[in-house]
Amino acid sequence: MVCPLQIWAPFPDGIINTGRFYSILTIGDYTYMPEKEITARDIRQQLTDIIKSKEFQSSERLCNFLKFIVNESMAGRGSSLKAYTIAREVFSQEDDFDPASNPLIRVEASRLRAKLAQYYLVRPGAPLRISVPKGSYEAKFSWGALPEEIFDQIQSLREDEGLNAHSHGRTSIL
Repeated sequence: MVCPLQIWAPFPDGIINTGRFYSILTIGDYTYMPEKEITARDIRQQLTDIIKSKEFQSSERLCNFLKFIVNESMAGRGSSLKAYTIAREVFSQEDDFDPASNPLIRVEASRLRAKLAQYYLVRPGAPLRISVPKGSYEAKFSWGALPEEIFDQIQSLREDEGLNAHSHGRTSIL
């Protein structure tokens, strides 16, 4: 089923990396993909805004970490980022750095996720979101708040199937 606002059910498996970034929101069996592509310029502008923010101004280490993973992700290498590479490239660790015994990168990644959450908490209308999901060091890019009409359509589709969605602002928690 294709709705006027590009909601598909279900979204097909296997996305081919075309070097372009799209914001894809999946809620249950439904996937929403806005028509507007996320450009490198959009990402770089959001990265600049984040780094200049008061949440990140005092932490050069986190800024360098974020810049590195965003650049690697934009270059198509985000899914192969490893703690060892980040330790060497961002935190100037020696060749003998062992991510299994040294939690530096895991701790810094946790701090980065918390700072990003804090940044977006005070800027709920930010046009673009950069996130680093747990279990990965790859940066993900998505458009900001889900437009109200999209949320309402997805929620309506879910209710038609007898599934309940709980609203949390403009985000659905299923």
